[in-house]
Amino acid sequence: MWPLGLLAFLSQALAVPEHGRALVGLDYVPMGRGDLSWTAAEQGSGLLVGELDGVIRPPLTAWGGPRFGRAAVLGSLGLARQASTTWTGDLKTHRAVGAVRPGLDLRRYLGAPSQEGPAGYVQLGGYGSIPWVRYHSEAWSEEEALAMDEAETADRARIGGVGLRAGAGVEFWWPQGVAIGGRLFTVAHRQQATTTDGYTVDTWLQGEAALTISVSL
Repeated sequence: MWPLGLLAFLSQALAVPEHGRALVGLDYVPMGRGDLSWTAAEQGSGLLVGELDGVIRPPLTAWGGPRFGRAAVLGSLGLARQASTTWTGDLKTHRAVGAVRPGLDLRRYLGAPSQEGPAGYVQLGGYGSIPWVRYHSEAWSEEEALAMDEAETADRARIGGVGLRAGAGVEFWWPQGVAIGGRLFTVAHRQQATTTDGYTVDTWLQGEAALTISVSL
């Protein structure tokens, strides 16, 4: 009977017209000793656009989406790209790496929707890093071009990945529709690279605390 329960939840959520229908905000995750240790240990992708390199997921990130009473659907988007073009005489060499990182979260407020006073919530979401890698040169031989095709495949695997996050937070709302708060997530990230002998799976699990500011529109 879960479809009926879902319909009842949606009808109850949509029947709250006095509150904002959209929620936008910023999350701030300050740099810490872990970030410095990660860099010192040379654990990044080496391409600057990987999930854990700090560019596509900077300390300050924006999000937003519709709110339905106690529930909200929040989306985010990260983007990073680095490209270089070199001319050797009339021959051109082009290298480009990048990624797009869409994210989607479902937030559920624990109490009655309010825009005044404290409000707690739980949140569940995920994201995916979609790589874009292109190496091309008019000066390469056929063997060099084949080697760079293999390098493209390897670098896509170093950039791409998926992740899940879950946690809870609390906000303090003012009547003007602005809230300041904090949240704590557990984040799991997974990457997979194919080798000649099989494949390798890398996983990363960490806790992530952030300061937040929200605006109800």
